Amino acid sequence: MSEQERPSYTRFEVTFTPQGPVGQADRYYYIAKINGQPVYIDGFLPERTMFPLQRGPNWITFALENLNFTGQYDGYEKLQLTVIFLQGDKVLYQQDLQRDYVALRSAPETVTESSVGSFRWSGSYVPQTRNKYEILLASADCGDPPRKDCIDRAIFAKSQFDRDRLKFSDHPVVMIVRPPLRKPAAYGLALGLVEPTAQVQFTFDADEAAELCHWAASHAGDGKAGKLIRPDLNRYEVETRGYKHCQ
Repeated sequence: MSEQERPSYTRFEVTFTPQGPVGQADRYYYIAKINGQPVYIDGFLPERTMFPLQRGPNWITFALENLNFTGQYDGYEKLQLTVIFLQGDKVLYQQDLQRDYVALRSAPETVTESSVGSFRWSGSYVPQTRNKYEILLASADCGDPPRKDCIDRAIFAKSQFDRDRLKFSDHPVVMIVRPPLRKPAAYGLALGLVEPTAQVQFTFDADEAAELCHWAASHAGDGKAGKLIRPDLNRYEVETRGYKHCQ
């Protein structure tokens, strides 16, 4: 697909060198879960895709589009990865890994030390060049480090907004909680559209962003959801990290 056609995604990589209890293993497979929900890479059940275990470094690589990522865990998503080591058909060991992730951003490396090796997990965000705008309904400066009561208010605001079940062109509209990317440490509350696939889109091209700006402005102050939309809402450009008044 061309850059204009393909969706944005994050390419994750987990590296490890087997040791200890998996010294006799000859292959492995992995299971990925996002916020507790299984993800089938390329549509295959996990145990259908086996990988030969190398005595030296091994790499697990997979890509994730923006799924149902709305920042429900204080602005983050919960990623889980389970690596199952086998000797023939016999399971020798199961290694569980987990990390937090912010949608549409690169993921800094995390390291998990265990009896079977050191597991390094990182991710590189590959943006879609056309859909580069977010619509920010509101923001809150939660301090540095962020205050838990302030974050809780942002999560509560999301639940209140989502409960009103607003729609834009037959798409359910939800609120996305975006953690700070720079100082001052502000949490952003962005607009998201639920696709038929249950994925949530919250980056848009220029025309879509203009339409959504107009839609959001027309709902400002209307009902519980509308009271969470500031009259001076902004359009945020992901690449430049610049703000512009939503028109």
